[in-house]
Amino acid sequence: MSLLRHDARRDANEPEIVEALEKVGCLVMRLGLIDLLVCLRGELFLLEVKTLRGTRTKTQAKLLAEGWPISTVTNISEALAAISTQSRSFRRCKTCDHTFEVGQGGYSENREFCSRAYCRLKHMRGRKKKVLELASLASPPPVCDIAAQTKTKVTTVEAWMKSAIPFGHS
Repeated sequence: MSLLRHDARRDANEPEIVEALEKVGCLVMRLGLIDLLVCLRGELFLLEVKTLRGTRTKTQAKLLAEGWPISTVTNISEALAAISTQSRSFRRCKTCDHTFEVGQGGYSENREFCSRAYCRLKHMRGRKKKVLELASLASPPPVCDIAAQTKTKVTTVEAWMKSAIPFGHS
């Protein structure tokens, strides 16, 4: 029995699942009988993508009964869970919505941005802009309130406000 079929119909949700898997570093090969062969850090996974109303073929049911390690997934979360062998978890970047792994094999649990420096910088510039807008109000709130509103350290807020004062003014 071959895992490759030329006339395999694809489920509508498969492209978004493949894209999400590739974003977290997986190599994905589209097969036929079983939809996807996924490789992550040298580990192989067989994924069968189904819509919520989709059913397995007789051959797929037979493979499962024989003990083939096939995970049936209907969405991105299920696909990411299926490739998680060490209770790995994933998060989306606050800036670009890119999915990245956090925890044991990935970045620290409190990481908010993907590995692109641009994302962290863009977020920081947005906070700085908000700080300067609040500081330039006719009656600006106290520095500690600005820091709380922008989720920024007080010392950073003070430094940003000081650097924004034009030369010769104090």
